[in-house]
Amino acid sequence: MDALAGVVIFIIAACVLLSFFKRLDLSITLVLCNIIVFIITMFWSGSGYVLEFSPIYLETGENLYTILTSMFAHASIFHLLGNMLFLILLGPALEQRIGKLKFAVVYFLSGIVATLTFSAVMWGEPIYLLGASGAISGIIGTFLVTYPRDKITMILGFILIPDAPVWAVSAVWFLFNVVIVVGSSQTAWEAHLGGFLAGAVIGLLFYKSVKSERVESALGVDTLEQLVTNSKQKEALEALRGETNPDIRKAWLEHFAENTQCPNCGSMMNWSKNSLKCNCGYSQKIK
Repeated sequence: MDALAGVVIFIIAACVLLSFFKRLDLSITLVLCNIIVFIITMFWSGSGYVLEFSPIYLETGENLYTILTSMFAHASIFHLLGNMLFLILLGPALEQRIGKLKFAVVYFLSGIVATLTFSAVMWGEPIYLLGASGAISGIIGTFLVTYPRDKITMILGFILIPDAPVWAVSAVWFLFNVVIVVGSSQTAWEAHLGGFLAGAVIGLLFYKSVKSERVESALGVDTLEQLVTNSKQKEALEALRGETNPDIRKAWLEHFAENTQCPNCGSMMNWSKNSLKCNCGYSQKIK
């Protein structure tokens, strides 16, 4: 293995572990990882084709590590910025809904399937593949099958669209990244399609656990005790017991929610419409 590849794999592993142990958004950490790898390759002597993947490697069994490293390599600053813009807009939104671990599965598995799909179409060709677009395509596929009606911020050309439905974003992406570029020698539409389909399948497999967890009947405040992990929650729970004033109860419930992590995805919760709620869909109604 080339020294540069070893360094890049170490950086990827460090970024992923950092996001899990320091409670950082994995999607944002992956953006930083891609940027760091690009900067290193700019100044690393003889870095050409070290990180890129070629279908020939599946025949020879050589350089198979490039299935991973190619997902973090980019041909130019514009290639990098284009992919990272979409990762910033889509990644945190999906990660917030399905949780960090599931997001990691979507990103890396979609990227690998995208590479293998490209290889199947271009088998034996002396051609190279690089970029994060296959993994990002997987994010779009998962988003489409799990939260098609949710609204996210998206960019179209130079226009920022703050409330674009996921299904519309997916349709526009598919048009420009698969349909229009079919047959192009400059764009790996095969990888885009493979990543998208992989993400959609993964999303369907996740669907039951991603669906909103709803509590049919309202529960008393004592049920909140199972969520208590810190002193601020204990303080709020003690104040709620016996409190009858609706406004004061609401204030303490909001305080409790602001200091409570969702048991489904780990994000901080909020109090809305007599329920503890999380953006991932978890909801618990309280009397």
